[in-house]
Amino acid sequence: MDLTGADLTFADLTGANMRGVNLHDAKLTGACLRGVDFTSAVLSHASLAFADLTGARLNHAVLSDVDLAAANLSATNLQDADLSAATLVNANLHSADLRFAILDGADLTGANLTHARLSELV
Repeated sequence: MDLTGADLTFADLTGANMRGVNLHDAKLTGACLRGVDFTSAVLSHASLAFADLTGARLNHAVLSDVDLAAANLSATNLQDADLSAATLVNANLHSADLRFAILDGADLTGANLTHARLSELV
């Protein structure tokens, strides 16, 4: 499914299946994305600032140059995700799984990484 550039600001997609969806340049600011399955989805250049992604699955997702400022990513699966040049300023990554994630150039200023799984970062 191609949702390139879609405006889903403040949308409630709780528990949705978004596997492999193309959300390049989409606007998801403030969206409720709790438990959403974004496995292998493309979210590059998307805005997810202030979004609630608690328990979401973003493994193998492309999140390069994404805005996740102040987003809630607690207990989120980000294994093998590409977060290169992502903005994670003040993001909550409590208990997130970041094993094998690519964080080259990502800004984690003020991010909460308490209990996050950070082994094998790329």
